[in-house]
Amino acid sequence: QSSGELAPSMAMNPEFDMMIEQESSDIEDLKTKNISPLRELLGPKFLDKPFSVVFKLTENEIEKIRREIKAEEDLNPVNELIEILSDILLIEQDFESFSEIVKTLDNTLEALVIRGAFEHAVKILKFLRDLHGSNSLPEDFKARLKASIELAGNSNMIRELELSINKFGQEDSGHLFTFFALLDKNALIPLSDLLGRIENIKIRRILCETLVTLGKDNVDLLSKKLGDERWYVVRNMVYILGKIGDPRVIEDFKGLITHPEIKVRKETLHALEGMKDERAKDLLVSFLDDRDSSMRIIAARALVTTNYKGAAQIFLNMASRKEFEGRDFYEKKEMLESLSRIASDEVLQELRRLIKRRTFFLFKSEKRDEVSVCAVLALKKIGTGKAVEILKEGSLLRNRVVREACVKALAEMDRGVRK
Repeated sequence: QSSGELAPSMAMNPEFDMMIEQESSDIEDLKTKNISPLRELLGPKFLDKPFSVVFKLTENEIEKIRREIKAEEDLNPVNELIEILSDILLIEQDFESFSEIVKTLDNTLEALVIRGAFEHAVKILKFLRDLHGSNSLPEDFKARLKASIELAGNSNMIRELELSINKFGQEDSGHLFTFFALLDKNALIPLSDLLGRIENIKIRRILCETLVTLGKDNVDLLSKKLGDERWYVVRNMVYILGKIGDPRVIEDFKGLITHPEIKVRKETLHALEGMKDERAKDLLVSFLDDRDSSMRIIAARALVTTNYKGAAQIFLNMASRKEFEGRDFYEKKEMLESLSRIASDEVLQELRRLIKRRTFFLFKSEKRDEVSVCAVLALKKIGTGKAVEILKEGSLLRNRVVREACVKALAEMDRGVRK
């Protein structure tokens, strides 16, 4: 059929003829009005601006687009190479030929890592792992594949990977995480060392999650890093070991209770709190004597959260110490409110004692009154009938500060009941 002829179906279609006539008429109208069809379509505001303004890019953006285009052009043959070599390996039965092809994949993988092309590196490593897991593969073939997988995670490769990250940035973090996850356990120490050299927080987080997976059966190797001089390495390692949750590390955590960096102590406390072992809870008690007030408060809350059996007696002993009076009001309040969450008769009697203890005028202490007021707040939080009775007793005391605190607590509790 010639290009000048319409298809039979179109030639006999009245609706199609009308559509063509309408379009021709619309175009003629625009020509008469001297209006560009493109201007009519996009609007005058758009076309009145030069394209250089509408689509303006920075030099960095232009350069980035160029690099991406070049990278795609360069890596298209890589995809083809990987597919061809993979197909050959699936049917190759001669070990020497098989080994040579795997070596080619090794070299390709290293080149991709150096270039930061982790998406393609992942394809190779995943293929090697999947093939290694094949039940029909001879043992010597599997051993050769195992060597390749270990090669991908040895210290030299991880060093190349570090240089690549520093050179090309961290934009491909998703594929980087997948690459780490596909490595074998021999990568544990090189990745642990890398953790201390990488400053980017995002990459350190990826490394931590990788080490949690790889380190489940090798906590003794990871524990050695707890003595690192760099506090951030120690903190990350505590996080990793805490996520693994192996109780063998509890003894290793003992030395971190007095670590000079508070962030390390705090991470250690959280790791211990997440462990179910009673020895971990025993170590939490040690943080109640931490030199930082916030650490003592977090430790108190942790003891309550973990249902530590001796928590009530520990808090009672703390509240009765003279040294406790000298602490800031917020800490005293938090400690006694932690005590209120373990509301036993013994606790109620101790809170009653703290409220009703007498002070002589000449020895009146504002700090001591603060302890009593915190005891009032704890009783209010408990809110039982016995707690209300103690507060009523307190509302009749001669000590004005404690008396008014009890009256206020009772009033607030009464309003809460009415609501």
